[in-house]
Amino acid sequence: MKRILLNTMKWMGFLPALLVVSSLYAQEAVATEEVAEDPMQVQEDPCSKYGPDSTKTLDEASIYTEFYKQKNYEAALPPWRYVYQNAPGYHEAVIVNGIKMYQYLIDNETDSLQKELYIDTLMSLYDKRIECYGKECFNLGRKGYNLMKYRPRDYDNIRNTYQAALDACDLSPEYFILYPYTKLMAYEYRKGNIDKDAMFAVYERIAKIVDANKDGRYADKYEATFESIVEELKSIGILKCENMREYYAKVYQDNPDDPETWKKVYIALENCNTCDTVFLEMNKKLFEVEPTGELATSIADCEKNIGSPAAALEYLDRAIELDTSDAQKAKLAYNAARLLYDMNRYTEARNYAYKALEYNPNWGDPYILMGTMYISSGAICKNENPFYGYAVSLVAVDKFVQAKSVDPSVSEEVNKLIAKYADFYPTPESVFERNMKEGDPYTVKCWINETTTIRVKK
Repeated sequence: MKRILLNTMKWMGFLPALLVVSSLYAQEAVATEEVAEDPMQVQEDPCSKYGPDSTKTLDEASIYTEFYKQKNYEAALPPWRYVYQNAPGYHEAVIVNGIKMYQYLIDNETDSLQKELYIDTLMSLYDKRIECYGKECFNLGRKGYNLMKYRPRDYDNIRNTYQAALDACDLSPEYFILYPYTKLMAYEYRKGNIDKDAMFAVYERIAKIVDANKDGRYADKYEATFESIVEELKSIGILKCENMREYYAKVYQDNPDDPETWKKVYIALENCNTCDTVFLEMNKKLFEVEPTGELATSIADCEKNIGSPAAALEYLDRAIELDTSDAQKAKLAYNAARLLYDMNRYTEARNYAYKALEYNPNWGDPYILMGTMYISSGAICKNENPFYGYAVSLVAVDKFVQAKSVDPSVSEEVNKLIAKYADFYPTPESVFERNMKEGDPYTVKCWINETTTIRVKK
């Protein structure tokens, strides 16, 4: 539902649509607020607790409270006004209740001019609440939310109010203000009023907020909000890898010796397959102070991509050491085997293939790789013994059979390989010439050193 709404927003009218989305976000978090009308006169003490006549304040507070509890707001407003105008510091509930009553008045007013006056009063209630009771983060966020709800085209005021809320909140703004704020900033970006760096600053700030609230009460709401924000920033091109690399290269170069910067840049670019020299250098620095299997794997991939297989193998070894998942260790060992195979270092490649099987015995690919290596060794081993040129197909097929015996998911692939390389079996004549027969054991030496059973080409 949320994503459909987001995709249908139009720029000149996107804020009304945003209200629907934000109300979905806010319905759990917008606490029941309770308060009513605006000050006419300012007391010498702007947050006076009892005003000029404490007895009257107490009486009027008692009267308005009873009517308020009955939801008789028309009767509650006159005594409430007296308390608010003369003793706004009497109790925070005076303002909270006023907010609720003015929201009711706005929602039910048909005269547009009167409605605007009510909205003005509502905004001033948030200002007074901040003045007398603080809580800028909470109140500025709610003020921005209600501005967006009741004056959806007042873009600058809404954006500035949300900005003030974020400044006051640090890492604790309510989740439902994050997406509309980002949408407003994206609007400014589209208009050319702010640049890419400013949008990246928005992205980084919100990412920090979401991370800080990942274990809180509304963690799922923050996460869902962030997903929408990422989609929005992708839609305007900010989160294209090309732009991200350009931006984060500057971030790193501005703080080349700061481990926190290295970590931030690595996390930001981990899905961009970035192997530029500058980022590879940074990742290696980060690995020295915070070694992880994931980071070692990333560095290994980069080293392989830039043509440094020996360095890639070194980091794959570190990744195998550091990773805690046997499944991942198996994949890493298999990748090392593939790398060594490409380097024609078959004995070492086979060792890593067996290591992969230690971590995942029910995986067919390492056996397939060993069989492929044996087939690839035909020309080399034939120089040692002409019969090995045939016999490598026997030990290769043995590995293919092992592959499907432990991993039925590779059966289709393996059956094709077996059928293909059965054509390379020794001929009956070549077996007869060596005083052998089908079923005899035979050891293929060369680098392979494995014993198989003689079969002949049909």
